[in-house]
Amino acid sequence: MLYLSIFLVVNSEYLSYRINIKKQSFDKIFWQIMRMEENLNKGDALRVNGAFAAPTILIAKGKVELSENIDIMAKQFLEKINVEKNPFLKKTV
Repeated sequence: MLYLSIFLVVNSEYLSYRINIKKQSFDKIFWQIMRMEENLNKGDALRVNGAFAAPTILIAKGKVELSENIDIMAKQFLEKINVEKNPFLKKTV
């Protein structure tokens, strides 16, 4: 499973985020379609994040107020990922 999160601090007021996800099996399908199955034996950096790879899927976006307590913000964000990934995983079994 690959998670890609994009963050942007806006006007020092809030954090805007996008959470993307994909299963590595999507890359397997991609390389088979591209007739480049030899890339399935390469490292994850090429298979999952390479210049040619299956795209990630947006599962959540939003914004949160900035806080001095970064640990709490990080914990809340990780909880958000865990909540949002379950419907995606159920749809793509």
